[in-house]
Amino acid sequence: MSLCTRTRRENRERLPRFFVPSCLRGCLSSIRAAGVPGIPRPPRVHSAHAPGGRAPPPAKGAVMNWHLLAVDLQEGFAPHIHGWDDLRSRAVTMIDAARELGIPITATEQNPEKLGATVPDVKAALGEAPVRSKLAFSCLRVPDVLARVRAAVPVNLLILGIETHVCILQTALDALARPPGEIRPYVLVDAVGSRRPLDRDTALRRLERAGAVLTTVESAIFEALEEAGTPRFRRVLPLVR
Repeated sequence: MSLCTRTRRENRERLPRFFVPSCLRGCLSSIRAAGVPGIPRPPRVHSAHAPGGRAPPPAKGAVMNWHLLAVDLQEGFAPHIHGWDDLRSRAVTMIDAARELGIPITATEQNPEKLGATVPDVKAALGEAPVRSKLAFSCLRVPDVLARVRAAVPVNLLILGIETHVCILQTALDALARPPGEIRPYVLVDAVGSRRPLDRDTALRRLERAGAVLTTVESAIFEALEEAGTPRFRRVLPLVR
């Protein structure tokens, strides 16, 4: 037996039984996708939203409603949240703007008997907006909160508060799990926080991959305004200057 023949035979014997030449792999993938009998299809990923898990944008010309959710800005949390002073300031700005724009506001408190009430300046900004106590981490698992958010759908749900990796995360994920286009979560990155920056940053990355809209207070305000020169624009402008 020649050296070349022996080498080819040894190479064939070393190949695993499931080896498929690279030139055929693309063909097999196409066959599987087409559903040819006897060849299983690849698993299909089901999502309530667009490919990649992202919520579909509203149709062009669609009228979008807005709702602001202020999550657990409580006295028991405040001293422990990284960057609390800036967070609180941005939260108050967003709440003030929402009131000027006529955007409905709902606030929550996590186990207020143990974690205290909403901090005074946020409470003052909320005015007559309802504050709902909860034990669930996701605000949308509180029936009254969900009912208020769903009162006018489709809705862009502005979310601010604490903590990003717990209640903010679970609320936004629950919003994304709703029927497509019903609730589109907007997480206000300069008005959410956690005790540890790593927890906050990791949660925001996860939310972005899941399809939540990451934005800032000022950007959200201008998006809700849509145009300059109107009476409401002039009322809100001092808040963002």
